[in-house]
Amino acid sequence: MMRKIMFGVALAAFGSVTAADAGTITITAGSGTNFDAFDNDAPGSTSGTTDTAFGLATWSTTPGVGSDPSENTDTSVSSRDLAPAGDSTDFVFAQQGGSVTVGFTTALNSVTIYWGSPDTFNTLTLSNGDSISGSQMAAMLHFSADGSDANSQWITISDTTPFKSFTASSSSPAFEFDMAGAVPEPSTWAMLMLGFTGLGYAAFRRSAKDRLSVKPI
Repeated sequence: MMRKIMFGVALAAFGSVTAADAGTITITAGSGTNFDAFDNDAPGSTSGTTDTAFGLATWSTTPGVGSDPSENTDTSVSSRDLAPAGDSTDFVFAQQGGSVTVGFTTALNSVTIYWGSPDTFNTLTLSNGDSISGSQMAAMLHFSADGSDANSQWITISDTTPFKSFTASSSSPAFEFDMAGAVPEPSTWAMLMLGFTGLGYAAFRRSAKDRLSVKPI
């Protein structure tokens, strides 16, 4: 059951809100290296599994009442709600009265999403019961939640109480968002570079050997 948020002026100044008997949510401007989450699921999907910067995640939707149900979509589907500005990949959206829930394999204390054109009627609810509205989030970051594409941005939602999922919902069309995909660890990049170097050296040796084996006529 959603717990009522108590909006304190002092807390708001620092970009946080407190839910009764729960944790404190802090909103900060985030960053993402890509828009790769949800790209492995076909446009029109209403559930799936995807790699994110926070580990493997499963997602599912409830349709809502609009002509287009809550789902995964992309910019090739012109009848769907607009993609978050700058995102030309697959994204997900919650239609009016609908929702998108993203769950993780381990508990988190923060998550980052690319929140498209934030509106006052958007709500993000964590599985621990804490929630934040589009208008509250916008007030903390000092812009208006007026649905402008120009306000699409990476947002990090942190909470002192761990959570294993979040739900994006909207009372009007729509709440669209994306997430960053998994990024290889530095050690993985090092192994890849070593592998590519080895392949290049092997090809060079093979080419040199072939040249030496050619006999003059």
